[in-house]
Amino acid sequence: MNVSRRQFLRLSCGSVAGLLAGCAGERRSDSPTATPGRTPTTERTPTTLPRRRHDLPPGPKSPPDPPETWTEESAKRYAVAYEERRMYNSMDGETVNEITVGCSVESVEAVRGGYRVVVLCQGAAYYGDDGRHGDYIGAPIAYLVGNGTAVRTHATSRTTD
Repeated sequence: MNVSRRQFLRLSCGSVAGLLAGCAGERRSDSPTATPGRTPTTERTPTTLPRRRHDLPPGPKSPPDPPETWTEESAKRYAVAYEERRMYNSMDGETVNEITVGCSVESVEAVRGGYRVVVLCQGAAYYGDDGRHGDYIGAPIAYLVGNGTAVRTHATSRTTD
């Protein structure tokens, strides 16, 4: 079958136009969902943090008291205190003479009625009088804090699970 140049161009342009037809329409994922005869609705995302609390390991330190009001500064202080106490309890033991723990805030952002605070901690546990010790340098940890919530997650995770 011999196809003339004109027919070839017509078929090619028609195919390309058909393939691109879907690209020219509006994005439906951002628009409200509508069913004939019904009012359009938009999907809602949760506006508050889940009411959960990360438990500390058994030990001498208890969770810090939450602040009266949540601000960026109080969220940072709370997340640092929570992680320092968690680390202290996890290193505590019968053979440990001294524990040092220090955390710093890497970032903080307001999320879903609270704050997401990323902390980075390091510490050491000293055993005996001869200077034996174990060092701990942690990976960044994120805390979701606010309104009764203190959830510990990996810093790369954006969810509470």
